[in-house]
Amino acid sequence: MSPEQARGKAVDRRADIWAFGCVLFEMLTGKQAFDAGETVSDAVAAILKSDPDWDAVPADTPANIRTLLRRCLKKDPRERLRDIGDARLEIAEPAAPQAAVIGASSGRQPLLKRAWRLQALSAFTAAAITLAITLVLRSPTDHGAHPPMTFAITLPSAHPMDVAQGGVRINMAISSDGSRLAYIGIDGQTTRMFLRSLDQIDFKPLPGTEGAQNPTFSPDGSWVAFIAGAKLMKVPVLGGSPVVIADLPNAGGGGLTWNADDTILFQRGFTLGIAKVAASGGTPTLLVAPDTARHENAVIWPQLLPGGVRLLFTVSPDSIASFDDAQVVAQPIDKAAERVVLAGGMGARYLPTGHVVFAHHESLLAARLDRSQRTLTGPATPVVDGVMTNIATGSVEAAIAVDAGTLAYVPAVQPPRPDALVLVDRTGHAEVLKDVETFYVMELAASPDGRRVAVRVSKANDDIHVYDFSSGTFSRVTFEGGDEQAPVWTPDSRRLAYLSQHGHAGNMFWKFPDGSGIGEQILNSENVQAPSSFSPDGKLLAYTESDEETGYDIWVVDVEGAHTRKPFARTAFQERRPAFSPDGRWLAYESNESGETQVYVARYPDASGKAQVSVDGGGEAIWAGSNELFYRNGDKLMAVDIKTSPALIVGRPRMMFEGTFKAAAASMNGRSFAPLPDGRHFVMARAGSSSDPPHEIRVVLNWYDELKRLVPTK
Repeated sequence: MSPEQARGKAVDRRADIWAFGCVLFEMLTGKQAFDAGETVSDAVAAILKSDPDWDAVPADTPANIRTLLRRCLKKDPRERLRDIGDARLEIAEPAAPQAAVIGASSGRQPLLKRAWRLQALSAFTAAAITLAITLVLRSPTDHGAHPPMTFAITLPSAHPMDVAQGGVRINMAISSDGSRLAYIGIDGQTTRMFLRSLDQIDFKPLPGTEGAQNPTFSPDGSWVAFIAGAKLMKVPVLGGSPVVIADLPNAGGGGLTWNADDTILFQRGFTLGIAKVAASGGTPTLLVAPDTARHENAVIWPQLLPGGVRLLFTVSPDSIASFDDAQVVAQPIDKAAERVVLAGGMGARYLPTGHVVFAHHESLLAARLDRSQRTLTGPATPVVDGVMTNIATGSVEAAIAVDAGTLAYVPAVQPPRPDALVLVDRTGHAEVLKDVETFYVMELAASPDGRRVAVRVSKANDDIHVYDFSSGTFSRVTFEGGDEQAPVWTPDSRRLAYLSQHGHAGNMFWKFPDGSGIGEQILNSENVQAPSSFSPDGKLLAYTESDEETGYDIWVVDVEGAHTRKPFARTAFQERRPAFSPDGRWLAYESNESGETQVYVARYPDASGKAQVSVDGGGEAIWAGSNELFYRNGDKLMAVDIKTSPALIVGRPRMMFEGTFKAAAASMNGRSFAPLPDGRHFVMARAGSSSDPPHEIRVVLNWYDELKRLVPTK
């Protein structure tokens, strides 16, 4: 395999010259020109990085043969012989006198003996060359079709790929020329982007990419764009500080693509549509939004088709539970009425071969696109099986080097055991209440009467379910379509408030917990609003609002009167998850004003008398009993005694227990634990057993040739 073939580039007759050189070297030395190692990855690295052991070539080898070998094994094909016929000419050249062989001789007998040895070696070399040429010429000469070569790249053991459930994201990318691979790896308590050139052995961390998601290379491969901390950023692959391209409030980051015109497409939040921004920086422009008339909840994974006027993307109808039932569509950027559904699946990409490739049931499928008719020609055909996908978010862990024709993907793993609802006592002992089949538990809220628990179940369209302690039933409550999140009970346990993202950014609704009737909207806003806590008398609702200027803020609305609302904490910092005290006079909440997220308590309604509760970080605060506040700090569940009358007295936080229960989702309000009214037990979620995070990426060279073989374009 020649270096250009190892990189997945186009090859010609000069690849045969390389093969000829490898065969000749082995025939002359009895050893391979490049150490194959134990894996294909080792062999590729050796071909790209190392040189043959020239000292192993016999000392008596004629100079012209040595020159021939070196010209055949040039890594740059431009410096290599162009045709096997040139090798015959090199062989025909008379060998130059070798001082080490003849010039040092003294006397006729040694001279004759050395001449005889030289003639014998030349005869052997000529025979070896003839055999090598024959072997090469008998190899396939159709340089337009090469068999695919698959090998695995092992990720650093300390930094496996971050594919934890939650968020619409892709965790890997490959440059257009197939020379570089990037992935998002776990690095302690955060994530980071790691980069490797395929001609190198190791991945290297890219500084400044903490918390990165959704990497994508620039068309020339010199930059990688990514999303981190609600910002779209880019970082040079050769080193340097990241550059902010745009601020992205509510950005979910679905499938960044960097176009040839130096613009970047991205998903703006899960339900807010597809936007475009200049890679040099600027204000994003919305291109396509979900069409509520078509009952669409999300449009994600965008790609600009050749010509620059049509988009290819994935649509999530608001009624599906799995992204295997999503739709691959194409439409003109400004003409939604001309949208065409191409297939059922997710994560589609159009390739220079004329194919559309997309994922369905952990396989990549392909079909030829008739761009003039805007339809797929023939049925979609499976081309790669066993690719990691996420039916809850629509993520497909695969990337294609569009110029080189190289495929990279993460192998699928065995389906995990489902998440479980568990009842945990104050020592951390857990008892299973309910396995949640297929999908994921994200947020929890216990009813004030202690009889039920509301649960956000994550799938293609999230819904609120209710678990009943006495009957053991697990019933769906929300049927509006779209995503429903952040459940909160009214104090009388008769209604559930929640965030709904159905045809809008995300507003608050409430309804009966038996699922009957239609959800009633509490407020109408262009900002995302999520409920968090009712006052003890049920007249007020504290909630978090996402503002493009100030970020997360805390507001309170009168739900029994005119629905007037007032801000409680609206600063440049991130304040969220408010919780009313049992007497209704104080609000606990979390804020990052100190540089680290901490729990605070302040008097309602003027936010006076503020006191910090947590010591070394914390969030998800909620009251239970008469004077106890609970919060989480990583895997620790913390408790603190707080007296609110006649004056506020905050005790010292103490750890109740530490355990590997699921943490809160990356949302504004949802809590990952639900204390029962007596404060003696907590409902939490235990993650289903799953395989370890991925430790390898599979790379397929010459994949376009295999694709065209499986799905002919003519």
